[in-house]
Amino acid sequence: MTLEKPKYRKTRHTGLPADFTELAEMFEEAFELLDVFESSARLKMLFSMYREPCNKSDLRRLVNPKLVYENLTILQERMLIEELSDGRFDLTEMGKRILRQYLQFLENLRRTMWEIQEL
Repeated sequence: MTLEKPKYRKTRHTGLPADFTELAEMFEEAFELLDVFESSARLKMLFSMYREPCNKSDLRRLVNPKLVYENLTILQERMLIEELSDGRFDLTEMGKRILRQYLQFLENLRRTMWEIQEL
């Protein structure tokens, strides 16, 4: 006798990849993205652009001028920012969304840590 899945049952989609390789790739991509946020210079640049587009001189006032060009390249390669026609830099739609998600993650983590301490 073989057990078959009843036809009336819906298959639950967990949102997780089907195998370990896909899961490992997903985590690798996430860690690469998190590397962007480990730099205080990049965070300052991203937060400044979140408020409004910035030119290079604005960014050089925020962070070490030697770091501006290197970090602009990194952020552009990750498609988090784009150069506008007037030479200023702004977050892409994906950059805005990821930055908001990152901030939400930090808020959730902070809240969880406070809850654990209260136990």
